[in-house]
Amino acid sequence: MPLSLTKSPSPLDRCVPPPAAIFQTVVAVALLLLSGCRGDQDTTTPVPESRTTLVFLDGSTSAGAFPAAKALFADSLRHMIRQRMQRSGDRLSLFVVHEKTLSKSPRLELTNDVRPIEEKPFADERALEAARFRKDQQEELRRLTAEATSFLRSLDGGTFARWTDLWGTLGVASEEIADPSNAAIYYFSDMFESMPGSDRRNFDRRAPAGRSEAETWAEKDAQALSKHMVLRREHLDGVTVRVVMGPLATKTGAQSVKFYWLDLFDHAGLGTVRYN
Repeated sequence: MPLSLTKSPSPLDRCVPPPAAIFQTVVAVALLLLSGCRGDQDTTTPVPESRTTLVFLDGSTSAGAFPAAKALFADSLRHMIRQRMQRSGDRLSLFVVHEKTLSKSPRLELTNDVRPIEEKPFADERALEAARFRKDQQEELRRLTAEATSFLRSLDGGTFARWTDLWGTLGVASEEIADPSNAAIYYFSDMFESMPGSDRRNFDRRAPAGRSEAETWAEKDAQALSKHMVLRREHLDGVTVRVVMGPLATKTGAQSVKFYWLDLFDHAGLGTVRYN
């Protein structure tokens, strides 16, 4: 009977794991290393994009003759600052509407300079950082409010009382707004465009007779805007508008003037328009 020779595994062979086990070990080590690398990555919370807010203050006699309107403008300005100036880098620009609105003078430029919240590794450090941010934010909002209301009070309503170039606000806005998705425009005004010349509107002398005439005028004037200013319509695309009139809304012709601006704003590419 022939002898069957069976090779007995050597001690070295018994120590070598099968290929499947080697692969599983390599994968486990790789995952461990990757998880360690992820732990070292920056976990700072993304900072929200800053916002741009433009405020146009009517410096004409027609708006300045109403003390109640001035008080409403001041209150609305304070409220708007608390809404629109909460983020670090938020920008607020205030302009006066007069016969030379496109000159952007006078103006006030304000920016929220509070350092954003920084991510901290420990709970007690995060609590201290949040408290620091809240304190700095409240102080910053008080500063911004004080400067803005002081600028509003400085308007005597007479320096630029003769004419009111509200068309010019569209040219200013298209130059000042870089990102329309984070921008808003506020008007503190009766919205009575009042300029000399046969190619301009003077609503103090003659306001639109009704909605139909207001929209006809607006459509015609939308084509003429580019003759009077550089108008970058892409910078106005979808920008929200808020018109604060208060008691000025009761003026004769105010409703027809409202229809005029709603249509003109639409032709200019602006977004949602809210009155009062």
